[in-house]
This record gives sequence, structure tokens and C-alpha cells, in this order.
Amino acid sequence: MFGGNIAAFLSQNTIVIGDRLRAILQQQFEQLSDLEQEILYWLAIWQQPISFSRLQTNLLISLDPATVLAAIVSLERRSLLEKWICSDAPAFTLQPLVMKIVTDELVERATQEIIQVMQSQDIADFKVLRTHWLLRPGSDDIVGDRILHQLQEKLWQIYGANLVQNLQQILLLLNDKSPLATGYIACNITTIIKKGV
Repeated sequence: MFGGNIAAFLSQNTIVIGDRLRAILQQQFEQLSDLEQEILYWLAIWQQPISFSRLQTNLLISLDPATVLAAIVSLERRSLLEKWICSDAPAFTLQPLVMKIVTDELVERATQEIIQVMQSQDIADFKVLRTHWLLRPGSDDIVGDRILHQLQEKLWQIYGANLVQNLQQILLLLNDKSPLATGYIACNITTIIKKGV
């Protein structure tokens, strides 16, 4: 596509993944436990190394540290995450190829959850959008946030000019629900609405 110009290709700052490699990584992702998938999603949202303690504080349901550590060890054994030593404490992140796959999977699952909730009118169909805040923690600027941008684009293709109205209907479903039942849903939906306006 770039006529052999490697510099032009690299300037695109993107990763091209062949169908076969994507299928292998997708298959490996689907075999992970719910907690392992949840950890990978958080690492994709952060897009930089984060410490164990910081990762654990973002989990919606507080788990025994040994359980979380076992999941991290399992992911490292599968070569799905990298360990960094930052300020004498270990931090974890995803390799760029895995980051791309997990980000795409996160956006796809979030899109499907919104479609499902719009049809069922039942917030129990939210899983990822309930347990993960897609706006990178500590970030006030959502313009550069790839995950939210990709999700908003996909939803715009589906709902068009009715997107904001449909998302506001979802917010109404959250009334009188407990914080544990709603998790990060309201934060995510509100952020998508702000981005779409």
C-alpha cells in the first residue's frame, strides 16, 4: 500500500494484524477466566503500565489479592501481559499486538451490550460497561481516548442521529438501582453522550 516506503507505513502509528494471528489471539482470549479478561480490559483502558494495587482498586468487586495475583501470573504465563518494574514496584501492561486485540474486543462487547440493553430494556445485560470505566482513570480529556472514540463511532453507525436519545433512555433505566448493580454504566453512557454532542 505504501510502495515499499517503510517510514510512511510507520508514520501511520497502527498495527496490522493478519486474520490468522487475530484468530489465534481471539481463541486464546475466549479461553480466559472472567477475571483474566477483566484484567486485560483494564490494562487496555489504561494503555500504560499500572501497579498491582492500582489495578486492584479499579476492580468493581473487591477480591482476595491472592486471586488477582494468580490471574496475573496466568496471563503472564500465556505471554498476554508484560511486567515492568516502576519505582521498585511491579507494574503490568499489554504488548502492542495484544493491546490492539483486547481494545477491539472491548469496543465490540460494549457495542453489543448497548444494542442488547436497547432491545431488552434490562441493565442486567451490561457486563463490561458495568465493570469497566472506559474513560482512562485520571484523564479529563476524552478526545484522545481511542476506546471511547471507537465505541462512539460504531454506535453512530448503528443509531445515527438518534444515538443521544437512545443513550438517555438507558440512563433512565438506572434510576432506583443500587450502585453495585449500575457500577460504571452511568459514567460510560454519560461520557459517550458528551462525546456525541
